[in-house]
Amino acid sequence: MVLINLEIKTSWMKKYLIPILLIILSGCAKQVVGEYTYAPCGSILNQTYISDSLDLYMTTFGDTDINLSRKGYPGLKLKKQIFLFNNSDKKNGFDINIFQFTSLEEYEKKILDRNLKSLTFYKIDSNRKSDSSFMVHYQKKNKEIIERIVKLDENSFLRIVASANQNSNIINTDYLKHITEEQMKLSKIGVFKELQSYKNNFFVLRTKLDSLFKNNPSYQIRYLQKLYPAAQITDTMSWQRLLIEYVNLYNSIGSYGNSLHHLKMYEQLSKKNKAPYKDVGTNITLQNLEEFINSQDSNLDVIILNDDHSYPRSRWVASLFLDLLRERGFKYLAVETLTNWKDRDFVTVINFGDGYYSEEPTFNIFLRLAVEKGFKLIPYENYEACQPFTEEDKNDRFFCSNFREYNQAKNIAKIFENEPEAKVFVYAGHGHGKKIKSGSFNPMGSVLSEMLLDKKIVSIDQISFMSRIGQDQNYLKELRKEWESLEPNFLIIENSNEYFTLNKGYDAMLLHPEINFESQDPKEFSKWFYSKNKINNSKIKILKNREAHRIKVYIQDSKVIDECRQMPVFQFNEILKDDLEIFLPSQFKYVINFYDKYDNLINSKSVNPNASNSK
Repeated sequence: MVLINLEIKTSWMKKYLIPILLIILSGCAKQVVGEYTYAPCGSILNQTYISDSLDLYMTTFGDTDINLSRKGYPGLKLKKQIFLFNNSDKKNGFDINIFQFTSLEEYEKKILDRNLKSLTFYKIDSNRKSDSSFMVHYQKKNKEIIERIVKLDENSFLRIVASANQNSNIINTDYLKHITEEQMKLSKIGVFKELQSYKNNFFVLRTKLDSLFKNNPSYQIRYLQKLYPAAQITDTMSWQRLLIEYVNLYNSIGSYGNSLHHLKMYEQLSKKNKAPYKDVGTNITLQNLEEFINSQDSNLDVIILNDDHSYPRSRWVASLFLDLLRERGFKYLAVETLTNWKDRDFVTVINFGDGYYSEEPTFNIFLRLAVEKGFKLIPYENYEACQPFTEEDKNDRFFCSNFREYNQAKNIAKIFENEPEAKVFVYAGHGHGKKIKSGSFNPMGSVLSEMLLDKKIVSIDQISFMSRIGQDQNYLKELRKEWESLEPNFLIIENSNEYFTLNKGYDAMLLHPEINFESQDPKEFSKWFYSKNKINNSKIKILKNREAHRIKVYIQDSKVIDECRQMPVFQFNEILKDDLEIFLPSQFKYVINFYDKYDNLINSKSVNPNASNSK
């Protein structure tokens, strides 16, 4: 057990005697405190300590500094209790210690048997909104001590101990009562019980988790694992939904080996519900990216490329388009995943909260490169509420879907209202870029084609052949085996209306190199970080460090990296036993941060790929 002392560094007394207590925790690194962990920054819980069992969280006071070697005055010692944390001001002899214990009867016996000086029990008014069992006041070793006992459940209690020197002219008994009451209010919050109530509504649960841990996918993963033990899931659809959620969350923290593991299980379940591709034999032609772009008319106005939310390589492929499209006059990049930038015309740095899928490192690199190359980012997602008014609309299960697609297209079309000669690169999710209706569903690409009749629009599908376990045609498998490059090829299919239905509504399809789902190498799902290529073209060597349990690489936009806002563009989530060589775009300077097993920052290094020396 690690004992943590939260020692006040600033003028403590001034802060605590003001009417409104300031509840501020310095820094945003995760720290181990007994059986509790200091929640990372960037979420509703960024001022709290979360129990390792994920059952509750609590908050302490003050402008604090984590200290691993000391704790404050403990008050009356009680056996078999767990020390959680301490907030102290040594100069005035003030402490708040918080413990957790299991037997209230044993505690009461201990208090009464010690014949403590000036011992007083205070009953708590049952009408007050509090689970506090009682409060105790006594004197010990020239200390005035107030203890407040908080009931968590039948066999679990918090013990909040506040003490001060008897000769203190500033802190008195009333103040100790007040401060323990405030601490009690902050300590008794059951996170897991609240989340458990949403277990049968996965969409609501995910929304709640996202609000609690906005930029902390690792906590979302931990709570999902606790709420949905794998052995207890028997419904195939629920398991698929959970697996793809894990894939996206692991992608967000750059844990691509775990992503591949869960994606393999998902694909194996999904293939049972997918029809095999029809064999087209050799009735196809292949073009590389440059050949395809150069074959398009000079009056090309819009290119739509789709994103597979679960395959980060689709974002790396999107980065390959940037230079070629800028050469043809494209200067707008419209992206579905970005949030509604109200009152903001232009954003140059994509931080936490500026998008969802853009928090994945490869996606963030794609957007940062686009800005670096002169693209203006446009969020085009619909943020208007869908409100069907007529009975016909209410009975139309596609009404809200089509409402979203229409507003997405409208937001893209606005670019041409302001700049008729604009050229736009649209990066859309999955099937939104189709240029034809699919039954009653009218996707964004189809609506946009109707809105912009005088514009040349080309839509490209890169997700159908991203990977489908056991579904590939033999001829396409042979083509893939010949490739040594990471890059995909354009698949131009003659008589496409006789081919697989997903091709309908697209002008071309991308055929990607095969992903080896049997590979045990975590690099299999993120090869572009480990070999030189057109995007990640600069090698960075990270020397081994066995104390480092996690590495995060940031683009250096300023002297200080704000980890609460800025997203890493590479993460390595294992002990760094050996030297590590990675490849990142040469356009940026980087900061490499090293963290211990408690996520304490232990080292930081600046790297300029274009300079001979790095600090």
